Amino acid sequence: MRINRMLGIGALSAVLGAAACVAPRETSNIAPTTPIAVAIRNQNFLDVNVFAISGSMSHRLGTVMGNGVANFSLNPAYAMPDLRIVAVPIGGRGRVSSDRILASPGDSLQFDIPARMGF
Repeated sequence: MRINRMLGIGALSAVLGAAACVAPRETSNIAPTTPIAVAIRNQNFLDVNVFAISGSMSHRLGTVMGNGVANFSLNPAYAMPDLRIVAVPIGGRGRVSSDRILASPGDSLQFDIPARMGF
């Protein structure tokens, strides 16, 4: 019986030792964590709330003052082929939206809000 215990411990040691020698996994399919930089230039006199919309995800980036400029950082999870930037005026009507944007983590985007917004 003592021999069986020793073989069991030896087998366990061999398995643990082999597991410790396994090469680390490739990390190429892990999404990069570099945010997407978004610069907004508001040429309208109204303050606007700015949103990033991608797929079923919507994220409020923040507020840009009338005739102002603001810079935001967007989570790289929003880097999908259907990313859009949307600005909605505070206390006004209409909205403005970008076309679809193909952004990658680490990209810098510039979005200009016109003086007149569509309804």
